[in-house]
Parts: sequence; structure tokens; C-alpha cells
Amino acid sequence: QGPNREATPLLIIPSRELTPAEAQTLAKNLSDQFTTFVVSSPRPVSSRIFEYVDKLRQAAFASGIRRATVVGWGAGAAAAQALAVVDPKFVRRLVLINAETRVEPTLFSRFIDALERFLPLGLPLRPLSADFDSRPMLHRIRCPSLVVI
Repeated sequence: QGPNREATPLLIIPSRELTPAEAQTLAKNLSDQFTTFVVSSPRPVSSRIFEYVDKLRQAAFASGIRRATVVGWGAGAAAAQALAVVDPKFVRRLVLINAETRVEPTLFSRFIDALERFLPLGLPLRPLSADFDSRPMLHRIRCPSLVVI
């Protein structure tokens, strides 16, 4: 958490590619421009992403954050996308770096992916799995977004 309490809150959701220690260094470097918060809890399984996002929102509200710029890195970007879909008023801006659409896809989800790529029907088989996949919901993200690959 940076010392600048008047600045825009910046919520960083790291993944394997960005360790919590590296995220803390990034937060420290940005603390003169943002009030930074790094999510240090482990990533949830894909079927529990909405519970994870709800707990994340509750923790943010408890810290006095009403709106934030959210940065999701790798699999953390799936949680950032879910947060933007679930609570569009909370996410002021969204930054997705090396974004994934799911946290940890199961073997069944990868099979569904292969089947959907083979059948040119869009994403009709998504409801067969409890795993979160943001692709069918991307059109619901209404905040300014930056995707960096």
C-alpha cells in the first residue's frame, strides 16, 4: 500500500508470472501515482472465481476502496475480468497483462475448447462446465481497458 492516500486506488492481481514479491515492488514504484494494493491470496479454482471476486470486493470495501483501477497479470487477469463483469461500477479502468481467460482450465475444459474450435458454432458448450471462462462475457466489460501481450 502506497503512502499517497489521495491517489486513485490501484489493485494488482498477480499470477505465476508475477510473483507477490515482484508485485509489491511494482506497487512501491507506482505508489507516488496510485494508492496500491496487491492481492496476495492464492488464486481460486475456476469454478470458484465468483466467490473469490466477491471476497475481493468485500476486502476492498473494508479498506475504503469504492472504485479502483484493476491490473490483472496472467491468470490473475481472469479474476480481473470477472471483477469487471460482476461489479462494473467498482472497476474504473482495467489493465490486462498476458491475460488468460481462465484461472486453471481442467482437462474437461480443454476438451470443450478443442471441440468448440472444431465446430464453428461459437461458444455453445461453455455452460457444460462449471469453470469460469471470460470469453463469452467480454462484451459486458464497459470500462476503459488496456490489453498488453
